[in-house]
Amino acid sequence: MDGFHACLFNPTFHLNILLFLVLASSYLSVTAKSCIEEERGALLSFKQHLADPSGRLSSWVGQDCCQWEGISCDNRTGHATKIDLRSTYPDPLLGGDEEWNQSAYERSFLTGKVTSSLLTLKHLSYLDLSYNNFQGIQIVCQLRTLSYLNISSVGESEFPKSIFNLTNLQTLDLSKNSFTGPFPPQLASLESLKHLDLSKNHLKGRIPKLLGNFCKLKTLNLARNEFDGGIQELLSGFSNCTNNRLESLDLSSNEFATELSGSLRVPTSLQHLDLGSNLFWGSFPTSFGNLSSLKSLNLMGNNMNGSIPESLGQLSELVDLDLSENSWEGILTETHLINLTRLRSIYLSTERAVPLIFNMTYEWIPPFQLHTIYIVNCGVGPAFPVWLQSQTELLDVVLRSTRISDSIPEEWFFNLSSKLEILDLSHNQIRAKLQSQLKFPNMYYMDLSHNQFEGPLPLLSSNATQLYLESNSFSGPIPSNFGQLMPKLSVLNLAENHLNGTIPSSLCDLQNLQILSLRSNQLYGEFPDAWSVWPGIGVVDVAYNNLSGNIPSSMGVPNLGHNNLSGIIPKCLKNLTALSSYPSDNYTVYMPYDLQTTITAKGSELVYYRTALEWVYSIDLSSNNLEGEIPEEMTSLIALGTLNLSRNQLRGNIPSTIGNLRWLETLDLSHNRLSGQIPQSYSSLSLLAHVNLSFNNLAGRIPSGNQLQTLEDPSIYEGNPLLCGVPLTKCPGDETLPFPSSDAGDNKDEDDNGKLWLYVSITLGFITGFWGVCGTLIVKKLWRYAYFRFFDDMKDKVALAIALKVAQLQRKI
Repeated sequence: MDGFHACLFNPTFHLNILLFLVLASSYLSVTAKSCIEEERGALLSFKQHLADPSGRLSSWVGQDCCQWEGISCDNRTGHATKIDLRSTYPDPLLGGDEEWNQSAYERSFLTGKVTSSLLTLKHLSYLDLSYNNFQGIQIVCQLRTLSYLNISSVGESEFPKSIFNLTNLQTLDLSKNSFTGPFPPQLASLESLKHLDLSKNHLKGRIPKLLGNFCKLKTLNLARNEFDGGIQELLSGFSNCTNNRLESLDLSSNEFATELSGSLRVPTSLQHLDLGSNLFWGSFPTSFGNLSSLKSLNLMGNNMNGSIPESLGQLSELVDLDLSENSWEGILTETHLINLTRLRSIYLSTERAVPLIFNMTYEWIPPFQLHTIYIVNCGVGPAFPVWLQSQTELLDVVLRSTRISDSIPEEWFFNLSSKLEILDLSHNQIRAKLQSQLKFPNMYYMDLSHNQFEGPLPLLSSNATQLYLESNSFSGPIPSNFGQLMPKLSVLNLAENHLNGTIPSSLCDLQNLQILSLRSNQLYGEFPDAWSVWPGIGVVDVAYNNLSGNIPSSMGVPNLGHNNLSGIIPKCLKNLTALSSYPSDNYTVYMPYDLQTTITAKGSELVYYRTALEWVYSIDLSSNNLEGEIPEEMTSLIALGTLNLSRNQLRGNIPSTIGNLRWLETLDLSHNRLSGQIPQSYSSLSLLAHVNLSFNNLAGRIPSGNQLQTLEDPSIYEGNPLLCGVPLTKCPGDETLPFPSSDAGDNKDEDDNGKLWLYVSITLGFITGFWGVCGTLIVKKLWRYAYFRFFDDMKDKVALAIALKVAQLQRKI
């Protein structure tokens, strides 16, 4: 009994009882208010008008609609308050997913009509229908209780004007549609907005001044539109707010073309400012130094110039800085960076070569640890400074064209994070000898091209997709297991090194390889047998080696010039899908920087870079020992731009269907043993700019055509003694009337008939004119007298006028 009384008057006991009753009450309340039947029916009616290929709404069965996928209810009332039907399948524009499937992506869309049944949901405050394909989306603008509305990427092209009635909205996302026209000024009526996203549409013109009335706005995203003015008014409007809350402003990828002056009034509350990819010009605004809360600043891809002020160093909260692709100049010192203790990424590049110089004390150690460093066309060298060596947490490293001509300490590679993904040290004069097996398991991109690296080839992990090592001094053979070690490679460029040995057969295991360049090495031997069953490769450049044997039956777009290849040209080259359709962008490999290849064209060796490589469709088999005839199947490669088969032992005729190569600009068949006449279809090559058919055994008349008449250099046909016609000597009989063929006879008869009618017309005209005037004067006496009287009067008037003029001149003298 005493125990009972003690328990009864124990405060802890009473608290436990009270907590139990509260939980029980909540449980009973929830179970009693699970779903409103009227709202359940409205949701089912909405579902009936939708197509759901992926079965996302398969859970919409049963009595309790609050348990359906995408539906949330108020625990106390049971009313539906939230609908989230956003497609969660990865957006292909975001990339990074090798397993991405176009068909699955399209099946993930809900399609159909949004019906008025949703208006039954009187308590709905959250609606997300994004990344679907709906019709009649404007009906949702009648749900006045909404505070959150996301209808991005739903395929709308007409701006939903009734959306201005949703005065309770705090978040509005209309991005990734096809809205056109000016910025809707009526949006200013939504004074409760905190988050507004209109990015990735086609809105244009000036941003209206009244947009600055959004004093509650925290994020504003107008990126990827066509706005071209109003930024001063926009920023001033926010600055006039007594309690400005704007934290994020994104105006990137528009058409703003104005000066960013130092007096620009920028809200000091900003944490994220993105003005990238516009046409802004001028120097770095000094007012940016007052943005003490700023965490990210993006000015990339504009026309900014001048020096970067030391006030940049006042942005002590800065994490991400992107000033790349501008025209900066001057000097950066420790003062610019010494207070940026939170800095994690820096992007800095100039359009001109090295006008911006990093002038830090060699031993200076910065107060930050970067994850990303991107410096291009800026002077960092010649030494490899300690401030770079101290960065050991890097994930992405790009130090391209930075004038570093130093040797990199071997321990720097050891100290780099094992999480490193991108390493680009290209276009410097860096000296180093790398380990044969680098320790970066996550690295997928490495570019060490145009340096002085030496030693055996470095090998990356199995995640590597692109490897650029051209123009160095790497030596030795290509490892026999190269293909097994890096099976995901899509680009491999080992050109212009000192590699020797044979091409390992393991390269044929690279099923994703699209571009291969081994040019200008010391490779020898034959192509591996497995090459003939190697599918998918796009471009192969192994020119300037000492390869021998036959050309494999599967090759990709080949550049095999200057080797010792023999045998015939395989007919299967017609299977080059990249050249069998009209020129287009057939290469989808992501290459952030230039890829170089060289072809013999237009009379000399031309160097093409990545930007041009996508449209240079060439076959170069020159300077080998190939025999046999030119396969007629090659003329089915209608997208071919350059064909160079010079300096071989080819025989036979030029294919009669060569005129099918309508995009051909360069044709070099010189220094072979071709014979016969040049086909007449040759004259239909309307884009031909360079031709060399010299030193063969061609005969007959050179075909004529509009484009061929511009090729006046006789050397392009020299060494063919039996050729004649422009631009060589005339063919026999050109100086006399040619012997008429049947067609010529018909033409001659037509010419004779024309001349006869011309003579008859002239005779009749003379008779009619002469007798129409003279005959009348002979027959009509009065007309004859009047005619001669007229001439007598004219003679007297002319004589009088001359006499008067002579008298006037004499008086003046």
